[in-house]
Amino acid sequence: MLATAAGLGLALLLQPYTGVENADLVLLTAVVAVAVRFGLGPSLAAVVAASLSYNFFFLPPVYTFTIADPTNVAAFLPFTIVAVLVSNLASRSRKAAVISQGRARSTERLYGFSRKLAGCGTLDDVLWATSAQVAAMLRVRVVLLLPEGGSVAVRGGYPPEDRLDEADLAAAQWAFDNDRPTGRGADTLPGARRLFLPMRTGRGTIGVIGLDADGSGPILTPESRRLLDALADQGALAIERGFIEAMGGRITAANRRDRSGAVFTLTLPIPSGSRNPARTIAA
Repeated sequence: MLATAAGLGLALLLQPYTGVENADLVLLTAVVAVAVRFGLGPSLAAVVAASLSYNFFFLPPVYTFTIADPTNVAAFLPFTIVAVLVSNLASRSRKAAVISQGRARSTERLYGFSRKLAGCGTLDDVLWATSAQVAAMLRVRVVLLLPEGGSVAVRGGYPPEDRLDEADLAAAQWAFDNDRPTGRGADTLPGARRLFLPMRTGRGTIGVIGLDADGSGPILTPESRRLLDALADQGALAIERGFIEAMGGRITAANRRDRSGAVFTLTLPIPSGSRNPARTIAA
């Protein structure tokens, strides 16, 4: 309404110099500005206000909503139609720009997340970084479950979570065993509090990520699901790398213990004239 009022005031100021013919262009500019800034709904409201203002202040008889000259009807209707079409196009352009900016921000944050994972030194650091990043970007609560003793167990989360109820644990185990989503919003075990999704690498499922949010209904939109897939893929690769590094560390430690416990016999020559022809050193 303020934008339309500003356009109307400018059109009234310019009327003595430009005539009534250009008033519709000034009002149409106000409609386009509203569509670009606020979207389709407010722009349609601006179209109604601009059309009524154009009729009331510029089409004779002025200061009434009556149109006496049929030719003015032909001017009023095209103005309204053009205003609606332009507002629709402008709102679409705004929506496309907002989506593009959001994707650019997401790509930048994904790149930062990959660098953060590359700097993680332990598996616990990877789990913490993954859960915190997912929670921040999707605005949800996150738990990460990894296989342990034939079942899955909570290994990380944001905010920190150590225990799940039986329904959630059953849903997480089913998601891990069957490599399919389960829980809230899924086709399987929808009574669970959280939505559980398997985390995969090229070697198969390595864990499960659980999401929880306030309110009812699906937790993820199609756009946020695509973002989660990208985050989960990066996190799964980092978790797999952490498993491999931890296994390599255990193997190295075992080899060191084996080497430290082994006995090597080395026989050194003794100069002639000595009592013993050789001397043995055990290491």
